Amino acid sequence: MKSCDIRHIEDKDSFRWKWVHQRDDGTLEESPESYGLFYECVVAARECGFEPQLKTH
Repeated sequence: MKSCDIRHIEDKDSFRWKWVHQRDDGTLEESPESYGLFYECVVAARECGFEPQLKTH
């Protein structure tokens, strides 16, 4: 699996989530959809063959 990051994006008065990964040529590719819940975004990334890099504190 290739790694990706989960990022928040502004959406009106709130925000949504997208996964982003770096292609072999160095360009960034965002998920085609945005997600209202962080967990939905993680699941969608995994379904597309990516493993989100989750930070733990």
